[in-house]
Amino acid sequence: MVKCPYCGSDGKHKLLKVWRYKWWDSHLYECTNCGGRFRYHVDPSGQRKSFIIRLTRRKAMRFAW
Repeated sequence: MVKCPYCGSDGKHKLLKVWRYKWWDSHLYECTNCGGRFRYHVDPSGQRKSFIIRLTRRKAMRFAW
C-alpha cells in the first residue's frame, strides 16, 4: 500500500478516482487518518518510477456571524 505523504500512515486509504494520463495509471487517494488527498502515479510497464503528488489542503470556510 501507499504511504500518506502528510502523516506517513500505511493504513488503508480511500480510493476516490482512477484515470489514465499518458502512460501513467493515476489514482487519487484520501487518507483515512488525516484527511489529506494525494495522487499516486504508477507506470504499468515498470519502465518508469512511480511517484506521489501531494495536493494542497482545502482551507476551512469561516463565517463571521
